[in-house]
Amino acid sequence: MIKTKIWSLILFMSLLCISTAWASSSNTSTSLYDLLNSQKTSVINYFDQVSNNVYDKYDKLWKPVVETVVYKSLVCLWAITNPFNLAVLDTTKDNLKKSLLEEYISLDGKVKRYELWMISDYTWIQSDILAFSGKYTPQINQFQTNQLQLISWLIQSVRDYTNQNTQLINTISNNITKIENINDWYETIVNKINILQNWSSSWQSDFIKSLNNSKNISVNILISNLQTQQDNILKRYKKLIWLDLVLTDYKQNLLNIFSQDTDNYINSMFSWYYDYTKFAQVKTDLIALKKDFYSWTNLICSNIISKYNTATDRNLVNTQSRIDILTSWLNASVSSVSSGWLSDLFKQKALQSIKTFYSKRLNSDLQLFKTFTYQKIDLLFNNLLNIPVVPVNNSITWQVTSNVNLNIPQWFSFTKPFNINDKSDSIKTLQQLLTNIWLYSWSINWIYDSITKNAVYLFQLRNWLLIWYENKPTTRWRMWPATRNSLNKLITNN
Repeated sequence: MIKTKIWSLILFMSLLCISTAWASSSNTSTSLYDLLNSQKTSVINYFDQVSNNVYDKYDKLWKPVVETVVYKSLVCLWAITNPFNLAVLDTTKDNLKKSLLEEYISLDGKVKRYELWMISDYTWIQSDILAFSGKYTPQINQFQTNQLQLISWLIQSVRDYTNQNTQLINTISNNITKIENINDWYETIVNKINILQNWSSSWQSDFIKSLNNSKNISVNILISNLQTQQDNILKRYKKLIWLDLVLTDYKQNLLNIFSQDTDNYINSMFSWYYDYTKFAQVKTDLIALKKDFYSWTNLICSNIISKYNTATDRNLVNTQSRIDILTSWLNASVSSVSSGWLSDLFKQKALQSIKTFYSKRLNSDLQLFKTFTYQKIDLLFNNLLNIPVVPVNNSITWQVTSNVNLNIPQWFSFTKPFNINDKSDSIKTLQQLLTNIWLYSWSINWIYDSITKNAVYLFQLRNWLLIWYENKPTTRWRMWPATRNSLNKLITNN
C-alpha cells in the first residue's frame, strides 16, 4: 500500500514537470513567433516604402523623359543604348521580395522545429530572427540607391547629348513629330468614319442589306459569266496547258477589283458625310508612310534618319491638307446628324444607280477578260511552238528562215506515214529536220518514238494542219499527206 502511494507520487511529480516544460516551451515559441512576425512586418513595410519611392521617382523623373520626342530621337541615334527598363525594375524588385519571404519561411520552420523538440536553448533561434532585419535592410537600401542612381545618370545623359547635338536632335525630333501627328490624325478620321458608318448600319440596316445583296448578286453573275467564257476557251485550246492557270489568276484579279470598286461606289453614295475619294487617297498615303517608317506600331529609327527627305516633307504636307479637309467635313457631318432615316426617294435612286454601275462594269470586265484571253493564247502559242519560220504572203504556207541550214538533199521527200517504233533513214531525216527547226532536241536514233511523235504534233499545230481534226486524237502525230507536204516544202524551199 505504501509502495503504491510512493509510485503515485512519483508519477504525479513527473507529469507536473512535463506539463511545466510544455507550458514553458509554448510560451517561448509564442514569443518567437511574435518576434519573427514583427521582424517580417517591419522589413516588408520598409521594402514596400522603398519600392513605392523608386516607382514614384520613375513616374516623376524618368517617364516624362521617355515620352518626349527628344528621347525617341536619341534612341534612333543609338545615343541611349541601355535605357531604364521598367520590366527590369519589376523583376529586380520581385526577386528581392521573393528572397525576403523565403528567408521568413526558413525562420518559421526553425521555430516549428524548436517547438516540436522542446529545445530549452532558443537563443540561437532568436539570434537568427533578430538578424533578419539586419540582413535585408541593407539590400533594400542598395536596391533603392541603384535604381535612383540609374535614373539620375540617364537623365543627365539625355541632357548632355541633347546640348551637344541640338541641331541634329531638333531635326530628327521634328521629323518624328510630323510622322506621328499624321498617323494620329488619320486614326481620328477613321474613328469618326466608323461612327458614321455604325450609325448608318444601325439605322439603315434594311437599306444597307439591299445594297450588299445587290453587290453579291452582281459578283455572282460576273463569276458565272467569266467561268463560262473560260470553260469554252479551254475546250477549244486544250493543248495550251498553262492557259487555265493564267486565266484563273486573271479572273480572280478582275473579281477583286470589281468588289473593291463596288465598295468604293457604295461608300460614295454617302458623300454628304465625307469625300470617299479623298479618304482613299489619305489611306494610300498612310500605307506608304507606314511601309517606310513603321514596323507594326513602332517607328523604324534607322529609316527616319536615312529615308526622310524633302519628298517626304512634301508628301506629308499634301496628306495633312487632305486630312484637314476631311476632318472639317466629318466634324460637320457628325454634329448635323439628328435623324437616322433616309428618304425613300434617295434609297430608290441609290439602288437604281448601283444597278446601272453593275451593268456597265459587268460588260466592261467581260470584254477585258475576252481581250486578255486571246492575247494570252497568241503568246502561249508563240512560246510553245517557237519555230523559226515566217509566213509567205499572209497565207498558212511557211518557209524556213535564212539562218537555218537543213543539210538535207532537195531531192528527198517524205512519201508515207510512219507507225510507232518504225525505224528507217527517213525517220532519221525527219528527226534531223525537226531538230533544225527547234522542235526536236533528242538524239537522232532513226526511231519513230513518242518524242519524235510529239515533235511532229507541234509541227502540225504550228502550221494549223489539224484545224478541223483537233478533237480527233487519232489524227495527231500521223504523217498524213498534208503534214508530209508541209515538211517537204521546208526541204525544197531551203
